[in-house]
Amino acid sequence: MTSTSDPLAMAEHWLDVGNPQRCLDLLAEGASEPDQARAFELRSLALIRLGRRQEGYEVALRGLEIDPDSGPLHFYAAQAADFSRRPKEAERHFQRALALCPSDLAIRTRYGAFLVDEKRLAEADRQVAQARELDPEALDLTLLRARIAVGRKAWEEARDLARRVLAEEPDNPEALQLDAVAASALGDQETAVRSMRRAAASNLDDRELALAARQAAIAMLPVMWPLRLLSRFAWWQVWLVTYVAFALVRATMPEPVQITVAAVWVAFLVYSWALPAVLTAWVKRRAR
Repeated sequence: MTSTSDPLAMAEHWLDVGNPQRCLDLLAEGASEPDQARAFELRSLALIRLGRRQEGYEVALRGLEIDPDSGPLHFYAAQAADFSRRPKEAERHFQRALALCPSDLAIRTRYGAFLVDEKRLAEADRQVAQARELDPEALDLTLLRARIAVGRKAWEEARDLARRVLAEEPDNPEALQLDAVAASALGDQETAVRSMRRAAASNLDDRELALAARQAAIAMLPVMWPLRLLSRFAWWQVWLVTYVAFALVRATMPEPVQITVAAVWVAFLVYSWALPAVLTAWVKRRAR
């Protein structure tokens, strides 16, 4: 049981039980006196979990002025920089965090996820190999493998890996998102929407996730049925069938029919481009 006489331990307890705001409140009451560097670590992580990423980054940098060799502070700075789309800064802090804590699975898998986002899949594979040496059964490792599979568009593999995580943690937001992405790519829009909604419900404070759930729901509207049907096929298959169909129409049909078919096809192209854009803009406007 956490000792109430140790302010930092109590602050960490509130962070562990999912109450980062209470952690911040406790730190503001003077919990930083016994160990300043540790207090900066807790404060930075709490801010990141609250979605206040820029503040979390600034706190991590202030903490690193006190303790430049704090692996956790470099890790939190890396995550905050990554969320803020500053890849060079994120890379620098990830590398330093790994140099200081080479056996930390969380740092290694999160760095691997960063590499996937940067489309550096071969480097992400190396992080998988090193993470396997630490804990081959870790859920974070399985999630990283799923992300890499999504990056390679190996949809069946991605869905299988995401569902392995969901078998252990049914409300894991990242696994639900990966499951939704894979299901959507495989043409299973109902599963995609269901998984994305569950992901949003499991993290009500994440506005981006809530928006993604609403956008996924767009695909299930009746007016989107033709696009749902086409999503079951690869783009090259659609264009191959279109080319063959137009060739047959030109070879066998009179000119008025050819013009009508061409006009219908152009109208469908406009519909397929404009309708999702309009609906997405409408959803974003409502989410403000």
